[in-house]
Amino acid sequence: MQSEFDFDGLQEEGDSKTESQKPALPYFNEPKDDNERLLNLQYEYLQYGSSDAWDGLWKLSYKVALGMVRSMCAAKRLRLDCDEVQDKAVAACEYVLRRYKTRKGWHVKSSFMSVIKHGVVHALFYRSNADELVDFVDASAFELFLQKTAGGYNDWV
Repeated sequence: MQSEFDFDGLQEEGDSKTESQKPALPYFNEPKDDNERLLNLQYEYLQYGSSDAWDGLWKLSYKVALGMVRSMCAAKRLRLDCDEVQDKAVAACEYVLRRYKTRKGWHVKSSFMSVIKHGVVHALFYRSNADELVDFVDASAFELFLQKTAGGYNDWV
């Protein structure tokens, strides 16, 4: 004879972690450096959804990324003007902070500096397929193509 199944003993797939089992976010009562300040801002943002903390994450991440971009450019002898340096710092911050919005449960566990450095390396050296295609097309050949096709496809062939 078959006994009844105990449905109360089952856990739903999403309920395997309770609140106490979630990883604890790092928090420092008296932050000593930018890394600890960023981790505290992350804590405030993720725990309380504070828009001030989100703004603080952007501002402090930008300040740190800007310094990293400048020092990395000096070390690698890259020549970027001020606007390009600022654009790369913003791109690095966006690369890092976008994860809070796109990846559920994502957070920095210990070193915000290493995460930002990874974002800076990505902003400075990553090349997408579109970037490579733009470099592949020679500007003079493209101008010649435009001149030949200005009269229409039939005139060119």
